[in-house]
Amino acid sequence: MNLPDRFLIRGIGRLLTPEEEVRDAALLVEEGRISAIPSARELQGLADLPSVDVGGATVAPGFIDIHVHGGAGADALDGTQEALRTIASFHAGHGTTALLATVATSPWPEVLSAVEAVAEAAGAPDVRGARILGLHLEGPFLNPARRGAQPLESLLPPTQPLLEEVFQRAGGHWVLVTLAPELWPEELIRFLVERGVTVSLGHTDATWAQARRAIALGARQATHLFNAMRPFHHREPGVVGAVLLEGQVRAEIVADGIHVHPAAIALAARMKGPEGIVLVTDAIRAAGLGDGVYELFGQEVTVSGGEARLSDGTLAGSTLTMERAVANMVRWGFPLSQAVSMATAVPAAVAGVESRKGRIARGYDADLVVLDDAFTVHLTFVEGRIAFLRGPSVPGRESLWR
Repeated sequence: MNLPDRFLIRGIGRLLTPEEEVRDAALLVEEGRISAIPSARELQGLADLPSVDVGGATVAPGFIDIHVHGGAGADALDGTQEALRTIASFHAGHGTTALLATVATSPWPEVLSAVEAVAEAAGAPDVRGARILGLHLEGPFLNPARRGAQPLESLLPPTQPLLEEVFQRAGGHWVLVTLAPELWPEELIRFLVERGVTVSLGHTDATWAQARRAIALGARQATHLFNAMRPFHHREPGVVGAVLLEGQVRAEIVADGIHVHPAAIALAARMKGPEGIVLVTDAIRAAGLGDGVYELFGQEVTVSGGEARLSDGTLAGSTLTMERAVANMVRWGFPLSQAVSMATAVPAAVAGVESRKGRIARGYDADLVVLDDAFTVHLTFVEGRIAFLRGPSVPGRESLWR
């Protein structure tokens, strides 16, 4: 839906920046960016501008999902622009305005084809749905003992030629990699870090010492903390202990109430602080489609009651969406501002876009989500354009347009 280059968003009951909460606010958007949060007096001088009235709803920064495989029947491993557009459009309907398309383990030629498709989508000047920021490569350089739902037969040991192949296909769009550090020579971890790829510890059986070594080499994240990794033990704290204690390492959390108990999330947040927790969906192609049998990384996965599992019971990604992750965190006792920050400002920093995304501030991209009190998404803006509209009105207004 087209909007003019300069317009107002009016009728904001609660604006989350997320550093502060502003009541009865408005936003001025110019050429896809937030130009101002005008005062009531300043609004008088803008009365003739085209405007969108959100009827007293909450407006937050658009969510940023750094770990998402698919949705609405598509997966990044499909390796097509159509699949990536489907994923981006589906998640925009749930408040996500930017994402890292996550490519999992598959036969190596399929991985490279998917990497190339993600790079093409990330480099596209025009977007539909959420903006694809780049690549999260989750496999195949994982520990077979902690592979989770990733297919054993396609796992590979890391080598420099393989990494260089990914760089050749991804260009400068390789943002994040999940790896098992115990399988990696130091020089290969340095190879990634020196080229600006964020190293995330995941699908790993690393000991405390091995995890600490990787962190010293530059690893700065953990993939879906607690899941698919050596569990904490009081005589061998393992990767979980290292991640919880190292302040510079952020931790992904799949906040669906299935992957991690809320008490474990509270423990992690208390150890890391809200700035150290990244909410992710780990959503698969079944997200948004309901219960049934689906394909995942070349395997059959069954979704029942929203839970996705392989035939042996192994968790296989999720059907979570970002607005539900935020809603769950609030339901479990986290302040709204913290929950929103974990879905916006923190992942923006991971993706390297914190200077333009993840906050509502002057000069930032107009990536915005309009929510009601039940956390239902009514409207999503991506860089000042409407990427999702639930209907012609929002709560409290007969019409969205003025």
